[in-house]
Amino acid sequence: MDSYDQSYPPSDDLVDELKRDKLFTRPAPLPDREEELAYLQEAFGIEPPGLL
Repeated sequence: MDSYDQSYPPSDDLVDELKRDKLFTRPAPLPDREEELAYLQEAFGIEPPGLL
């Protein structure tokens, strides 16, 4: 622990606090994500494969 290649172990208390404060979002993939990326790609004129 406490080095570049080793992460800290998860803390149940911290996870509970983040859930309570609603700081977690829905896990990916979101069902409409591809559609959203296609829209942004077209809106900003990004050539494929661009965002997708």
